Amino acid sequence: MHTYRVSFNMNNDDLSHFLLKVAPHLGRVTVTWVNEIPDRQQTAAPVPEAPEQPQEAPPEPEKAPRAPRAKRPSKINAVILKALADGPRRVPELKEALVIAGFSAASLSTGIASLQTSDQICRIDDGKYAIQDTLPLEQPAAAE
Repeated sequence: MHTYRVSFNMNNDDLSHFLLKVAPHLGRVTVTWVNEIPDRQQTAAPVPEAPEQPQEAPPEPEKAPRAPRAKRPSKINAVILKALADGPRRVPELKEALVIAGFSAASLSTGIASLQTSDQICRIDDGKYAIQDTLPLEQPAAAE
């Protein structure tokens, strides 16, 4: 890396503006305060202002893919499955089973959605659910 030394004589305001625009592009900046007024001021052509370039954010590090989580058994789901073990049940019966077990009746919808997503239960009628394995298989119609 090459090192250069450049000198400027300027007042406080000009120095502040200069450093704000130029310092981010330089590796190291050293400023020396001089308490003397030169006998003759050397003037140079004004340096055109460089357009501000937006600073690019550093690239985000790639995240390692997450291992799939094992589904842990839910106590609410266990209560719902236990209630359905004896056969299909309507929503009010399932809510009652949750309340008896000490859970909120409002948690039924979450439990039903979870069990339906995992294909453990299905809706067999409007507001009536059953365990998927206990449903009779549909027989194909006999050919006439």
